[in-house]
Amino acid sequence: MQVVSKPPQGTLSVADLRFAPPGLPPAQLAEALRRAYGLEGTLKPLAGERDQNMRLLTSDGDYLAKVANPTEDPALIDFQIAALEHLAARDGTLPVPRMIPACDGALTVPVPHAGETLSLRLLSFLPGTPLNTTNHVSDRVARGIGHMLGRLNRAFTGFSHPAATHFMPWDTLKGLLESRQLSQDYLPDHLRSRCAPVIRRLAATGLPTMRAMPQVMIHGDAHSGNILIAPEDPERVCGLIDFGDMIAGPVLINLPMNIENSSPWPVTPSLR
Repeated sequence: MQVVSKPPQGTLSVADLRFAPPGLPPAQLAEALRRAYGLEGTLKPLAGERDQNMRLLTSDGDYLAKVANPTEDPALIDFQIAALEHLAARDGTLPVPRMIPACDGALTVPVPHAGETLSLRLLSFLPGTPLNTTNHVSDRVARGIGHMLGRLNRAFTGFSHPAATHFMPWDTLKGLLESRQLSQDYLPDHLRSRCAPVIRRLAATGLPTMRAMPQVMIHGDAHSGNILIAPEDPERVCGLIDFGDMIAGPVLINLPMNIENSSPWPVTPSLR
């Protein structure tokens, strides 16, 4: 099983942070879903950094169809599937997506397109409103986020995978803060001088300390766009989505990011 290796420390570039999701035509995706899963409905495009994501609305419920980037290492797709399967077995009430098998039991379906074979998988669609639509973070919401991430970390106990230590560009420990190009060119002019001393301090002391911490399986991307709030109750956290940035790393990295306004925590700036 191939696993993506990381570039040398300090060489991460802006190009490493640019991704191009595949563009499988909706009609072809609809046919693949009908053929492989026996499902028909309306497809609605969703945002995606590396995958092409489409919401499938059917008379029996909604689903999330994910078409993997053809350049994605198959080991990373297997990693995400294995993680969600493990979480479902360990904590069946954890509010995270579930894998939906095809009619033949397969968890991935090959879809030929433009001379390539794309990998399609289907997940349950979690209802909820992304927290970043309001950024309302009360004490109750903060506790709910912490409780959910704690349950997630506990449910990940015993899970391992060869791709858990793969190179993931957004992993703070894999070069973002030490990249010469990113620290000079990627930051806006008005932030560059203000961030420089913080970046130097983190690179000199913070990162070595975190790299020495125990490595456990974490979601790695618990920002306000991936945290869901119950539509009927703006104080209740009801879900966590997008497991595409999972890594094995220190629990510290799993703290919520990019939560603004009324957040009771210090805001961590995001590069997204």
